[in-house]
Amino acid sequence: MNEPKDENRQGPRTAEGCSDAAAGERERPQGPDTTQGGEPQADASAEKAEAARGAGKLPPPDFRTFLAGLFTQTLMELGEIENPLTRQKRTNLPEASYLIDTIDMLRDKTRGNLQQDEEEYLNALLHDLRLRYVAAVESRRTRAK
Repeated sequence: MNEPKDENRQGPRTAEGCSDAAAGERERPQGPDTTQGGEPQADASAEKAEAARGAGKLPPPDFRTFLAGLFTQTLMELGEIENPLTRQKRTNLPEASYLIDTIDMLRDKTRGNLQQDEEEYLNALLHDLRLRYVAAVESRRTRAK
């Protein structure tokens, strides 16, 4: 049986995140700060430097690594670690609460689909973040008095 042809379906995705068809049709801007291929010159040299250091090799995505990224973001918002871009610590409790709620939503949405070690990691991570959040709120109340 033949499947209906989807005329809106694009080809496989390229490394740049667009389909092969769209990549071929797209023109890159040319200007004084771009190379012949349309990439910014600074980015091209930075990419070469990173490639020389082997920085382009990333591990395969996995759920625990994804959660670790959210954990780190939450620690930044709790003011426990510095933002690597600003090199400063700042506390943003509403954003920390939002991230904790997001992780909790992920737990609800993935219930029954996780391996035991992933579920245990997620529960421990949530427990730890909630304790840290309560401590941050209490600390702020104490300082306000």
